[in-house]
Amino acid sequence: MNPGGYSKTNDDCDDSDSAINPGRAEIGGNSVDENCDGNLYVVGDYVAGGVVIYIAPTPTDLNGDGIENFGLFYR
Repeated sequence: MNPGGYSKTNDDCDDSDSAINPGRAEIGGNSVDENCDGNLYVVGDYVAGGVVIYIAPTPTDLNGDGIENFGLFYR
């Protein structure tokens, strides 16, 4: 039995909010991970003085700095 408000699977990152789940589209610029992929950005978001121009499908070191990224920024 599934208690109210909880997901039957482990891929939902916020069981307390039905609007946040892996099937949702990401909404840019609100610092919320609606689709539970760990990424908070969409192409066109303004972040850290730049604009997101690419979203990686999985965390990848996109700029060679040794840190895995979800997005590539243009400044």
